[in-house]
Amino acid sequence: MKDSSAAITCMRPVRDRSHFLMGWLSAIIVGSSASTAAAQEIVDPGIIDDAATNYAIVGFSGRTDISDDFHLYGFAVGLVGDIDGAAVSFGIGRNIAPNTFIRAGYFGAFFDETVERPSPRDQRARLELHWSHTFGDFRISHRSRLEHRFLEFGQQTRYRPELALSVRATQSIEPFVSVEPFYVLQDTDLATVLTQVGSQVDLTEKMGLRVSYARGFNSDAPDLNIGLATMSFSF
Repeated sequence: MKDSSAAITCMRPVRDRSHFLMGWLSAIIVGSSASTAAAQEIVDPGIIDDAATNYAIVGFSGRTDISDDFHLYGFAVGLVGDIDGAAVSFGIGRNIAPNTFIRAGYFGAFFDETVERPSPRDQRARLELHWSHTFGDFRISHRSRLEHRFLEFGQQTRYRPELALSVRATQSIEPFVSVEPFYVLQDTDLATVLTQVGSQVDLTEKMGLRVSYARGFNSDAPDLNIGLATMSFSF
């Protein structure tokens, strides 16, 4: 199986009610074409922070099966806006049961060095377990991610379990909600909790629109609000 997409997405952190509508309009208008896989990776408090107010993301993502059990995946994107940079991710996965697979991979984000962002390189080695189950119109999914970050100022290991629930409201609309805590293992501390609510809309067989609002609750930094619009298409 091959699944590829090429896209543009836009997200805007919004920090109070007066800017909330502006953030959504910016995301929806500019983000008329986007890659869901890449965009979701960038929704990370370690990447989006108070140093940025607008992001546009352009890139490709894909997955291909190399056997009945193994697949390759990856994406490459460029980030343009208040902070310019790029992000790449790739790795290999193996099916271990129906709707269950494990992955090992690499993620790297590279930014122009700024005063606000002292670590222009954020490289990560990852191990993941993915599981999902569908019952009726509902689907529950879980992803456990263990990642070791190589930063300019040191190293950090995080455990990130994400739990998501979605429901097929109509033939083409699927609302969802998710929660993802970020545990820093060196500090045995809960650094961040990222929650997200939104909907996936299937426009055609190969094109879909995903609109969501994400809120990051940070233990040692201001909370972050993100308006995100993603339109993905496959070929």
